[in-house]
Amino acid sequence: MYHAHGTAFGPAVVTSDPNECIDYLNSISAHRGGDCPELCLSGIELALTNCLPNSDVYVFTDADPKDEEKESNVVTLTKETNSRVQFILTGSCSRRRRRDIRKVRSTTLSSYEIIAEESGGAVYQGSKSDIEQLVNLLDTNVGAALVYVAKSYITRFHTLLFAIDETISTLTISISSGSSNDVIVYTPSGTKLDLADPNVTVTVNTSSVFSVTVRSPERGEWSCNCSDSNSCDVEVTSQSTVDFQYRLITVDETTGLANDIDGSPVAGTELAVNLKVFGVTYVSSVDYIELVSPAGVVVKCIVLSKVESRTDDTYSATFIVPSEVFSVSLQASDKHGNSIQRLKPTKIKPETFQLVQISSDADELIPGSSIVTKFRLINSGPQKMFTLSDSINGGGNTISSGIRPPSVLASASNVENITHTLYASSAAQVGTSITVTVRAEESSTGSFNYVVFWTSVNNASTLVVDNEHPTLTHVWGTAACGNDTLDRNTCSHHPWNITYEFTDNTALGSITFYPPIGIGKLYSSGQGATSNVTLNGTCCCPLFSVTAADVSGNSLTISANITEPGSTSPTCLPPEPNGLPPGAFTLGPRTTGSLSETATMDNSFRCT
Repeated sequence: MYHAHGTAFGPAVVTSDPNECIDYLNSISAHRGGDCPELCLSGIELALTNCLPNSDVYVFTDADPKDEEKESNVVTLTKETNSRVQFILTGSCSRRRRRDIRKVRSTTLSSYEIIAEESGGAVYQGSKSDIEQLVNLLDTNVGAALVYVAKSYITRFHTLLFAIDETISTLTISISSGSSNDVIVYTPSGTKLDLADPNVTVTVNTSSVFSVTVRSPERGEWSCNCSDSNSCDVEVTSQSTVDFQYRLITVDETTGLANDIDGSPVAGTELAVNLKVFGVTYVSSVDYIELVSPAGVVVKCIVLSKVESRTDDTYSATFIVPSEVFSVSLQASDKHGNSIQRLKPTKIKPETFQLVQISSDADELIPGSSIVTKFRLINSGPQKMFTLSDSINGGGNTISSGIRPPSVLASASNVENITHTLYASSAAQVGTSITVTVRAEESSTGSFNYVVFWTSVNNASTLVVDNEHPTLTHVWGTAACGNDTLDRNTCSHHPWNITYEFTDNTALGSITFYPPIGIGKLYSSGQGATSNVTLNGTCCCPLFSVTAADVSGNSLTISANITEPGSTSPTCLPPEPNGLPPGAFTLGPRTTGSLSETATMDNSFRCT
């Protein structure tokens, strides 16, 4: 929690005590005033640096921001924390009439609208007298097991379709820029939703916001559209035990290790997606994910493959990143054949350029010293001018930085070297955690990409030399290597995997299987002292060694023999995929599904 006014903001109040939260809110009072606009984005930045991952940040204001230069950093923080920013606006500083997005979707959005849209949040506008109703939106969004079903900007030419399954006990449909007269909701039976039904409660009904909650909703496909003269933003949420999380992953071609991507993905490149489903006992099948545009149109369908595991809840696939902005929607089925639809509303905006961290001359800051980190700006698009900047969270005025060069003209398909220096004054507090975000912004359009790294302030006398070797433990795998997985002609049809747990006092640096024991991909999960490293693929070699090294270079090599009793051959030389060097791994078949057109204008493409 924080409050901001014209000349100052904060400090943040962090608590898990609801009574302390209420007391703090009751203690806030307005005084003086007349200095509109306010330091609102600075306050949001402070909230995002103190909140937990996957949070909803609520902003109540009647003023425009005076610190719009912080917009890109706030958007970056929403991506890093996977948090949504919800705005409840009851006024503005301008005397001009508030823009009516029911009539036109302007290409020039305010900072509030950009932050809400990029983070998957919303902007709810009303008058001071509407506040009592608008706060009902919080009751809906902070409930236990909240999941998103659908979220879209629709016009009178579009219909939003969404599926309700047997695990959904309560359904909430919230519309901004629309009242009850602007929206028509149809049930799976084809009848218009009856607002007088005892299972239906209208929680908000103002001139620009409408929200309705339906208890025990009918299973099947619902639809929502606006009236002939209006457009609106529609958000469908519910309480359910079924949800999912996903990670976009890039695979290092040299080490075979998989890592989360830094910043926004680059259009046209290949990525892997790793997806974990919660509530699998209620799910009969996990079919595919859809990459959905802000208007609800499916831009890509990606068929998923199950990753063999003890929990039976992990899926993966590879895909080519589209150029369109997208959110990720899961499509599955429940035990009775009803469609399960879940959405992660955060917007992913592919770019044509990226920042890649190359090296750093130190892991920790010592008071009175600096860390030099090198990056590469890789431009895959046409020649552009880029401005380089950074933001630092932690350390206050004892931490400073510099970037060279501050701007660069990057030619098409070119690589530029960037140097970032982080300084700690002699007054820097030992133990302080520092988060650094480095951004490259295209000067003409404002599009940006970023990379984040972390460090901490440490005393030189506490730095120690790491001579401790890591340990490796075989924790999971399918059956041992048998005839099916050894036969060169048939092994590609037999999936196989093995998992080792890496333990160390620091963190995993690299891991190598020799000889290459399969055709597949190495995947590393976890961080810090413990990581699980899994090889997924087809074919295998029962005689191999595994070498693991920590970030300090200490290594351990173990040998293994996992020949299945009765196998005809204890040795093998597994075939390598065409076009790849020995030891390289790919993520299996590149299945991206197919698209077929249906009759609806919105959601106009579905996977088949």
